[in-house]
Amino acid sequence: VNRVEVSNIAIGRKTVELNASVTIVNRGELLDLSVHEVTYHLVLGEDLLTSDGVYKKPVTVKPLSETRVEIPVTVKVNHLMKTAWKYLTNDEVPYHIDVKAQLDENSFYHKSNIPVQARAEGKAKLRRK
Repeated sequence: VNRVEVSNIAIGRKTVELNASVTIVNRGELLDLSVHEVTYHLVLGEDLLTSDGVYKKPVTVKPLSETRVEIPVTVKVNHLMKTAWKYLTNDEVPYHIDVKAQLDENSFYHKSNIPVQARAEGKAKLRRK
């Protein structure tokens, strides 16, 4: 993930609209990679904020190259006051994200479809500074 920008905050609906910029890298020398049917589940701050989503557009990455994708994300604010406090004090919160997708490898002779999944965990601040 390169950057995340807030595009809209809807306090009444307890949601935040984000745009996440993600880079997909193909280090292979011979195969085109096509990533599609991407689903994700994101949790920040032990259920302060959650998001479940699907990115439907296929992304193709040529050999030895990378592609940047802008993904719209809607985050649900489950605990408004706790989230506001963490934001104001700029505390770190634990997070995890689970991602599942289909990966196609395309070469001149062969095409294969591989289900992939990944999980990332760490700590993040709700604001940059």
